[in-house]
Amino acid sequence: MAIGLVVSIGLFSNNAIYTGPIPKANPQWGDITFIVGFVVTAALYYGFTMATRRQTTAGMAGSRAA
Repeated sequence: MAIGLVVSIGLFSNNAIYTGPIPKANPQWGDITFIVGFVVTAALYYGFTMATRRQTTAGMAGSRAA
């Protein structure tokens, strides 16, 4: 989740304190920090879960076969 937070705030934040490079180039988009953070975090969670699930499944199949 921290990666999603850093990416979304660093690139897409649009407020009085800090404006990221993408809102500076496209001010009509507004502040899309929440949407980007949610999508990035969901994609990373899915990727890490699938990688962990494959490793666990492969380890379990070998132990049951023996």
